[in-house]
Amino acid sequence: MTQALPPELCRAYLDAIYEVDFASGVRQFRHGEAGQAGPAVAIVTAWHPGVSRLSEAESEAANVRLEAWLDEEGYCYVSARGFDDGRSHEEPSFAVLGIELDDALGLAREFGQAAIFWWDGAVGRVVFTE
Repeated sequence: MTQALPPELCRAYLDAIYEVDFASGVRQFRHGEAGQAGPAVAIVTAWHPGVSRLSEAESEAANVRLEAWLDEEGYCYVSARGFDDGRSHEEPSFAVLGIELDDALGLAREFGQAAIFWWDGAVGRVVFTE
């Protein structure tokens, strides 16, 4: 965890469910859980950067900019989302294939994000940007 974030926000990242819309079907991931082997993927968003709480319109606009950046850079990605157990809070995201962890963290920092979800091909984990 990072010292810059409130403990409850760190816990929210670690407890969240990360869901990806792969062509083969929807797959869920959680921090620290192993699963069926697959390619590395980074789940990134521009929704509510860091400790900020943007309006829905501002968050949607930021995610549009993120998607445009992914397109410009030629990344392959699919829709994803992160949410809490009760699904009372959900953030639209992108699951980016073929991106290195350091590049995904740099992208998250560019969009003011505190963390990403990283699936290394065997185990998933939240990686904080600081």
